[in-house]
Amino acid sequence: VLTGMFTRKYIGRTLLLMLLFVCITPAGFLLTTWTTQLLKMLGFSVKESLTAMTIISIGVPVGCFLNSLVSDMGGRKLPIAALGVLAAVTALIFGGMKSLVLLTVLGFAVTVFNMALNFTLFSYTAESYPTRMRNTATGFHNGLARLSVSGSQFFIPMIHASYGFAGIFTSVAVLFFLPVIPLLIWGQRTGGRSLEDIE
Repeated sequence: VLTGMFTRKYIGRTLLLMLLFVCITPAGFLLTTWTTQLLKMLGFSVKESLTAMTIISIGVPVGCFLNSLVSDMGGRKLPIAALGVLAAVTALIFGGMKSLVLLTVLGFAVTVFNMALNFTLFSYTAESYPTRMRNTATGFHNGLARLSVSGSQFFIPMIHASYGFAGIFTSVAVLFFLPVIPLLIWGQRTGGRSLEDIE
C-alpha cells in the first residue's frame, strides 16, 4: 500500500502533500513551542512572556472553530491556500512587532490561522487517497511531518543568532507561504466529493 502512493497515478498528490507537511508543520510547531522563549530573548520578562503566550494559546480553539466554518469551502484546497497566506502575512508582521500588546494580538492571529490550516490539511490528506491506502498514506504524511519538525530544530538557534526574532518569523512566513502556489496549480479539490469518487 505504501508503494502505491508513489505510483504514477498518485505520486503527484503524494509529493504535494509531502511539501505541505514539511513546510507547515515545522512552522506551526515553532510558533507554539518557541514563542515564549523567543519573547524572553527579545527582552520581555518571564511573566510578560508567559502572559502573552497564554493569551496567544487561546487561538488554538478559535482556530479549530474557524476550521469548522471554512474547511468545506473550495474543495479543501482553496481554504488551505487562503489560510496559508493569512498565516504567512500575520507571522511576517508578528516578527516585526516590538510592543508586547501587538505581539500578543498578532501571535493570537497567527495561531488561529495555523490551527485552522492544519486541521483542514488533515482532512485534505485523508480525502486525497482511495480507501485501500488512506490510513497508510495519512500515517506516512504525519510521520514525515514529525521528522521535519525534529530536523528543523537545529536551525532555529542559528537563524536567531544571525537574523534575530524577525528572522525567525520571516522563516515561519516563508514556510507557510511556500506550498501555496504548488497547491493552487497542482492540488485537486477533494471537498464535496464522495470518498468512492476519489481515485
